[in-house]
Amino acid sequence: MKLISTGLLALVLTAGAASAENATGAKFIAAFDKDGNGEITQSEAEDRRLRVFKVLDRDRSDSLSREELVRRIRLVEQVLGQGGIDKKASASGVDGMMNTYDQNGDGQISKAEYNRGMPQWFNFKDRNNDGVISAADARNS
Repeated sequence: MKLISTGLLALVLTAGAASAENATGAKFIAAFDKDGNGEITQSEAEDRRLRVFKVLDRDRSDSLSREELVRRIRLVEQVLGQGGIDKKASASGVDGMMNTYDQNGDGQISKAEYNRGMPQWFNFKDRNNDGVISAADARNS
């Protein structure tokens, strides 16, 4: 369950669907930081994102459907303890992910499309451009 919870949390932050507060920034770091040094390298981020993809790809099609992404947002909102689910925000988060990652417009995010977005995602998260994502970077994302 921990893999699912932390992985799902990380993906929500990827899509910008949840605000990164202090506690969320710490959870984000804990979810990605393999070596426990308090920072996320690009290699650690790539590894975790691939694991997240596998968790979300429930039908094992090597692509993420809109339904799989909606399910992800709902689960993460439960993990974060956010009372009600804001359906409009959830739809907006899914739309944002589809617009960002679905490059061929087929309504699915393939593993290749997902992986192509990794450098841009990492650079967005690394707010101070020092090559690692720190807790401060995660809080300010």
